[in-house]
Amino acid sequence: MHISKIKDYAFQKTAKIANGDYSMKKNSNLFWILLVGFIWALGNSADPEQGDTSSIVISVHKTPTCGCCKLWNSHLEENGIKVKSYDHDPFALNRMKKQLGIGENLASCHTGTSKNGYFFEGHIPAKFILEFLMDPPEGAIGLSVPRMPMGSPGMEMGDMFDPYSIILVKEDGTTEVYAEIATMQDQY
Repeated sequence: MHISKIKDYAFQKTAKIANGDYSMKKNSNLFWILLVGFIWALGNSADPEQGDTSSIVISVHKTPTCGCCKLWNSHLEENGIKVKSYDHDPFALNRMKKQLGIGENLASCHTGTSKNGYFFEGHIPAKFILEFLMDPPEGAIGLSVPRMPMGSPGMEMGDMFDPYSIILVKEDGTTEVYAEIATMQDQY
């Protein structure tokens, strides 16, 4: 039986007892088995990155001197994403980007990776990372904000803002626009 069906069934039976349907009380063992199963199912989701944002961890790969990368890390953490930061020399970072399928036209100063193997290149707003991880598009390997757009998370400069696109990168190397960021408010 699928976990969501177990949850629904256990919830219905527990609700009946709470509302005075004592027929379930005749078999108290069944009640306890259902209750334990319901509690177990709640604590064991199939994929923590799908539905539970509190368990999302992004490993951020950057150079040791990049200040905007640190600001982007803070942006992610402020939006409920846990960050593990790793410093690399620029050559090693570029090799890693190539191995992930990030071409020079998609590159920025830092690369985030999820435990499921998706990459998040550049100054992508946290809300779009969470949206992507909750429902990854079929065939996708990651998102990219090429270069370093002024006003993007980590690149804030007062009221200055350059509109930009978040690019969806697919397994076959093709790309498409995932989201258009026309205003600073679109990021949050």
